[in-house]
Amino acid sequence: MHDASAIDKLAEFISQLSARDLPDSALQMARRCLVDTVGAAVVGHRTDAAAATRGVALELVGAGPSRIW
Repeated sequence: MHDASAIDKLAEFISQLSARDLPDSALQMARRCLVDTVGAAVVGHRTDAAAATRGVALELVGAGPSRIW
């Protein structure tokens, strides 16, 4: 068996957290970041840069389901 890497340790720590473990300020910031990310995606998905990015992704990995979005 191998020693747990830093990312393994971080993933284990995060997987054990619940919202009750976090301060209200962290939850509020997480909500703001999520809303900001979704808003940027909604506004930016039709830009030339987004189309170029989709084209590169199609060339590199092909069509199919995405694990993100």
